[in-house]
Amino acid sequence: MSVPPSTRPSFTPGSAVLLATDGIADDLVSDRLSDFINLLTEEFGCMQPAVRWRSLCQELRNWPTPKHLDDKTLAILWHKKDDFEGAS
Repeated sequence: MSVPPSTRPSFTPGSAVLLATDGIADDLVSDRLSDFINLLTEEFGCMQPAVRWRSLCQELRNWPTPKHLDDKTLAILWHKKDDFEGAS
């Protein structure tokens, strides 16, 4: 499959970008961030979009910080190692 150059990711295969509001980011431990990203991409990345949305909503509603009512928004962009292999 040929992917137009303008839509091809410009970051290395296996890398990811995580954006999170302070309702999530404040609770993350910096030296465990890659574990969190791996959990998101491996556990939720293969789900169908509707299933992923429901699962993530449940996880965010049950966030482990008690009485934490701050907004929780999460976005992740990742380039799987096998994405676009052989694309020119």
